[in-house]
Amino acid sequence: MQSIINDAIKLRQQENFAASIRKLESLITDKKYSGQAFLQIAWNYDAQGMERDAIPYYKNALNGALSKDDRFDCLLGLASSLRCIGNYEEADLFFKVLVSEFTDRDELIPFYAMNLYNLGKHKESVRLLLQILLKTTDSPNITAYKDAIDIYAHDLDQTW
Repeated sequence: MQSIINDAIKLRQQENFAASIRKLESLITDKKYSGQAFLQIAWNYDAQGMERDAIPYYKNALNGALSKDDRFDCLLGLASSLRCIGNYEEADLFFKVLVSEFTDRDELIPFYAMNLYNLGKHKESVRLLLQILLKTTDSPNITAYKDAIDIYAHDLDQTW
């Protein structure tokens, strides 16, 4: 069964999306592999810019067996796809799950910040971006101002 998934991944990488999806559809009733199959199908649709088609497959994948990394990828794909189609409120629910379950996965922060921006939560969006910048940058030109940026990140409206 894993060989079917591996073959489907190769087909997707070759942009043979229809063949990849057909292979994966044979696994969606298999309790052990359905989560992975649904996730891989979702990625096929996402790779084609077909987020609306990917969303139900991401949701079905969450009901199957997924590794921790696959669960992260599935939630991020789902939340990002929902954001892409303008469903910001539902995306926010999944971003909150991501933030609570995957506290060490910095790569989700820019996507979450974009969704917060779309929700009109500009201060929270910029705060998250500034905090991830401070946490991940090696730029001495930015780290020289780390303390000041950190203070501003917590309240962008404060004046002195």
